[in-house]
Amino acid sequence: MPKVRNPAWQVRELLYKAQSLWPELTQAADAILSGDVPQEPSPEMVAAVRKTLIQMLGGSIEQRTRTARATTPIQASVIEAWGQAVGDPDSGTLARWLDHGAPLGFSQRIETTGIFPIIEDTSGGTEEIHSIVRPLTNWENYKSAVEEREDLNQLIEDYTARGFCHKVKTMEEAKAELGREPILNRLGVVVKFSASGKKKSRIIWDLRESKANSFCHPAERVLLPKLLDVAESALRSHRKGAQVWLAAVDIRDAFMNVPAGDDKYMTVASKEDGKGNQELIIFDVLVFGSGSSPTIWGRYAAWLGRSSAAISPSSGIQIYVDDPSVVMEGPKSEAIRELTNILLWFNIAGFPVKLEKAEGGKKISWVGATIEVSDQQREVTITIPKDKVEKLQATTQEFLRRPVAGHKQIRSYAGSLSFIAGLIPHLRPFLASLWAVLSVGKSMNDGAGTRRSGKLIHTRRIRPALRWMEALLRGSPAPLARTLSAFYSDIKATITTDASPWGIGGVLKINDKAVECFSSPIPQGVLEKFKAQIGNSKFNTLWEGLALLVAFRLWLQKLEYGAQVRARSDNMGVLYTIVGGRAKSADLNVLAREFSLDQALRLYRISWLSHIPGVTNLEADALSRRFAPVPAEWPESLVGVPLVPVRINEDFWRIQEHNLLKRNLGDRPWERPQQPVAKPRPSPVLHEGFALRIPPRSVGNDVLVANPHHEVSRLEPPLVSKGGDPRPYTRGSASLAMSAISDIRRCQAHLREGMTAATTKGPTESRRALWESLAAKAGFRDPFALEPDMIFTIMGALDLAGYRSSELYLDAAKSIHIASGLPWTQQLQQAARAAIRSCKRSWGAPKQAAGLPLDQIDQILEHQPLCQGGPQHPGRSTLLASWWLLREIEASRARRSHVSFNHEMRKVTWRLPSSKTDQAALGAERSHTCSCEFSKKTICPYHIMIEHLRDINNPEDYVFQDSQGAKTSKTGWADTFQEIAKKLNLNTTHQNGARAYTGHSARVTGARHLAMSNVELWRIQLFGRWGSDVFLHYVQDTPLAQLQNLAQESSAQLSIQVAKQELSALILQAQSAKQTLAIPDQDMLQDCEAAADLLPIPVSASEFIQNTNGGGKLHRILDKDVNQHPRSWRTRCGWRFGRETTEHKYFSAEEGELALVGMSKGTNSAGTDFLFRPVPPYIRAQTLQALAEALKTNSSVRDMNLECNKIGPEGAQSLYSFYLLQLLTRIFDVLCFFQALAEALKTNSSVRDMNLECNKIGPEGAQARPVSDVWGSLAST
Repeated sequence: MPKVRNPAWQVRELLYKAQSLWPELTQAADAILSGDVPQEPSPEMVAAVRKTLIQMLGGSIEQRTRTARATTPIQASVIEAWGQAVGDPDSGTLARWLDHGAPLGFSQRIETTGIFPIIEDTSGGTEEIHSIVRPLTNWENYKSAVEEREDLNQLIEDYTARGFCHKVKTMEEAKAELGREPILNRLGVVVKFSASGKKKSRIIWDLRESKANSFCHPAERVLLPKLLDVAESALRSHRKGAQVWLAAVDIRDAFMNVPAGDDKYMTVASKEDGKGNQELIIFDVLVFGSGSSPTIWGRYAAWLGRSSAAISPSSGIQIYVDDPSVVMEGPKSEAIRELTNILLWFNIAGFPVKLEKAEGGKKISWVGATIEVSDQQREVTITIPKDKVEKLQATTQEFLRRPVAGHKQIRSYAGSLSFIAGLIPHLRPFLASLWAVLSVGKSMNDGAGTRRSGKLIHTRRIRPALRWMEALLRGSPAPLARTLSAFYSDIKATITTDASPWGIGGVLKINDKAVECFSSPIPQGVLEKFKAQIGNSKFNTLWEGLALLVAFRLWLQKLEYGAQVRARSDNMGVLYTIVGGRAKSADLNVLAREFSLDQALRLYRISWLSHIPGVTNLEADALSRRFAPVPAEWPESLVGVPLVPVRINEDFWRIQEHNLLKRNLGDRPWERPQQPVAKPRPSPVLHEGFALRIPPRSVGNDVLVANPHHEVSRLEPPLVSKGGDPRPYTRGSASLAMSAISDIRRCQAHLREGMTAATTKGPTESRRALWESLAAKAGFRDPFALEPDMIFTIMGALDLAGYRSSELYLDAAKSIHIASGLPWTQQLQQAARAAIRSCKRSWGAPKQAAGLPLDQIDQILEHQPLCQGGPQHPGRSTLLASWWLLREIEASRARRSHVSFNHEMRKVTWRLPSSKTDQAALGAERSHTCSCEFSKKTICPYHIMIEHLRDINNPEDYVFQDSQGAKTSKTGWADTFQEIAKKLNLNTTHQNGARAYTGHSARVTGARHLAMSNVELWRIQLFGRWGSDVFLHYVQDTPLAQLQNLAQESSAQLSIQVAKQELSALILQAQSAKQTLAIPDQDMLQDCEAAADLLPIPVSASEFIQNTNGGGKLHRILDKDVNQHPRSWRTRCGWRFGRETTEHKYFSAEEGELALVGMSKGTNSAGTDFLFRPVPPYIRAQTLQALAEALKTNSSVRDMNLECNKIGPEGAQSLYSFYLLQLLTRIFDVLCFFQALAEALKTNSSVRDMNLECNKIGPEGAQARPVSDVWGSLAST
């Protein structure tokens, strides 16, 4: 917020002035920091300051118009005035919700303003809400509500008195008030006791049991602070040399401070009225249990946090749901002053604070942990209570003993671990596996029955994480505590390791001086543990990791904790494993868990991880090869350095790998991954960790760079292809290939990563997961060992559930069946065919995307997106996507750098990304020119694109952006098309009830518009890059005719860019024939000139050599010295053709000479047969003049993908001359030849149907072959 500085300073000074006028305002802050009882500030003082503040910010103090029934202490006028003054993006929305009620995400969409990450809408359609309406007859709440009836009634009466809810007697009254049938939710009462024994009760609304939450879309995912965030704020002040003070308070009622909107009919409850009758409770505020309540309240908490941080910038403020914590620096008087400002701001904004629960001073309890600061030691200690640690230990042991565990039990366990992960970040990779099985289980259980098996999870799937947690809790005392220091030792140490197929070695240097080293063979016990063989390079990456683990445990534990240690290795896979805490390889995962456990137990701290080129890692390499068949010599630099012994026995492994499942993604890429789709969010303020960056391959730069005060690793991904762009062009390197082959697992994993398109992996894994779940529920032991009964059972279930694509689920299971080495028998094949045939029977026509009327889309004038994740300027965006026949994913990926203009020709060209059907990432370019002369300017693709990109200047910005300027989503595009259809009064569903407008609607819109304008279907297919005739479904109802262009033809039926479209056909066919096209060398680009610059005859003496042994490729000669033998000549691509080829044809365009150069392969013979055939000058002139005329009509070669040995327009002309001069040597009547040539060019100028290989050149060169064929036929007659 760029405007926040001045308003925040004014508010801060106003609050300081209020403190000086009324010193009693400081009493609460002083009491909190001193451990006394704080007093509430005077409401009159707070109201006076509030009124002045609103006027100072330019807000209104007039009575606001409210429609919400519930009252709220939060001041909408303050939030609105602050937002207007500082430009806060969310203030206006939050103030409006306070006045008129917040949408709950059921039938009312929750408006997003970019505060939290947006999540995908997975809720059910609102038209189906009526299916969960339940009658009031025989209504029962949960047993806890019955047992705690008195507390429940007391709480309801208190809520009613405070305006949070109200009662009605009958369902008819509720329906009349709410406007529709209310959804009844069962109530429960949660009872907790404080340390002093005081009882606290809270009502819980079970919107999950009523299935109301299945229709709720929270819109955003709340991000909460962690314990380390508070610690980092304190350590930052310690590094300044300042004192640190802590405070923690609690906001009263939290969710219930926000009024609910029209969606409150989904949160209705019922209870007995004391007379045996049921009464309905309509809640007018947010309730505990609604899926959207945390998000909506989180928006208000986030506003309070960022506004408080602006007003008190020296303080660290974190708000965990309704528990704010404050870190202040300076003497106590300054801390009191800042805390008073923050508490006064809370009261002015209307957020009620429970001062009786406030804590402060040098030690506080916050979100279940104790945080204590030491100014003298410059340290922060965070302690997890003993009871929580012991409970986690007992739960972990229980899970390890049992084969299965309940879904709710694992969810509760994962939630407890998430809290621990706020203190021990190395836990997060293992926590991810728990959330992964829970996410799969959730999809399994939605709408499921009450069968117990549907709510159980096999513990073997999470056993590695459980073993790691067991080792962590066993090695940590209870209570679990971590002490974090602002400063660490200045010891500078370097550890360098290496491994060979026979051993491991490493060197420790302190202040650049070697002090110790180790050298050890691979022990037999380790070979047996990993089922490895000595001397096999396949396991080299594993031994590289083992070498680092040995070095860390050998040396780092001896150094003072926090010493600045740089660890170096020449294996990138191992470094990534240490950073991420996990690997795709099962064996490497064993080491990953050991590394993470050591750091979690604070046995050592890794500061830097660096990659060192293998060729420079001489000392450690020699130590690792002492046990090779030919032992390496002892490095001279290590003479006299002590060699320490290494013992790797059973006690070396801290995690007991009992019954660990060895199947994993690295070995079997077809198995469902045990990890969530979205990685856990790293904390914005981390501690004691390192970050990863990729070094140039020629130097050993630091790969993992530590922030000395970070504990969590933050992984920066390497550069990858964006939006389907091809990766950087490379020529390949034998040395790099030899280096890569040393890590066999990495090579295999890299290849497997590309076996499936990125957009296909998710759906495929989802299908396999559902197949596995259904098989397990049906009682089949191995879900992917297919048998006829299993196929019939699962396919029947899918068919009964309404799946139209059940065949794809069978294909997903079949791929694993075959990959596992199981036979695909005739019996299975027959069962599969029968099942698929049954599932397809009577399904009717498949769903096809509907198209919009392109000439009416310009009526959509909105600037903001019509739906979440949709593009800004939806009408204009849809027109552009339609003109270029884009899929929704292509539109989402498009960037500004992909679009270019030729304003002289009034043409716009779009470089479209590759897709999953374009494995070589060749992509394509598609162009449109201005059509304003023949149609409305509002639908002209050229002018629309100019207007659309007017405010998008960064080349990496997305062409289509959502409301936050981020990438649009697939569902956002589909919903946008649906909303446009509604605005144009079109039907949004097909006759069979299927949704009409999907992500492909823009392609359908464009294709139908072009077809209705009588553009040829084959040209629409080429332009839209359809690889099959599926597009005929889109245009089957459209009248067809024959015209010659696209954008202008659709309006004026004129012909433009014929050559370019024909060339596109050739390129497309070339792609399907041979997926290898190269990029031209830079020194050859000078020959690629625009067509307008061509002269009637070549202007330079360009020489070419044709390799008749290599398929007829034509090379440009770089060096020509007539005084030397042609054997010494070479081409621009570096080919010394005289040394390798037995026969070549040589042609000089300037001299008009043709010669046959014959040589003996592999000899140095000087014998050469030159055959000179001089051509008369007048014949050469007439030939080139005729060629120039032909080239004028078909000289568009600039769009071609040329190889490094291809040539430009001059070369194309020379090739014509080459063929023609060959013909001229055999004809007697020049005029007859040119007459035949003219006829051939007239009848054979369309080259779109030719199948060209990659070594052919453009349309001009393609004409040469038909000309020779024509001459052959003429000569025979």
